Amino acid sequence: RENPWFWNMLGVARLNLGDKAGATIAFENAQAYARRLTPRDWREAYSGNSPVSDQEGLNAFRAGIRENLEKATN
Repeated sequence: RENPWFWNMLGVARLNLGDKAGATIAFENAQAYARRLTPRDWREAYSGNSPVSDQEGLNAFRAGIRENLEKATN
């Protein structure tokens, strides 16, 4: 339930179905849970990537959620 990847993907699915209200809720949950992620969490999820890019990847994920939320609310 506290998986930001899940919530982001659910939001994308709902947005693609035209359910902006449902997408907004999902993206807000994704955003809340993504705020809790640490670079160490990111490293565990993406262990095959270079550790040098952990913070960059985490920042990009959070930015993507923000962009998705903007699409759902506009």
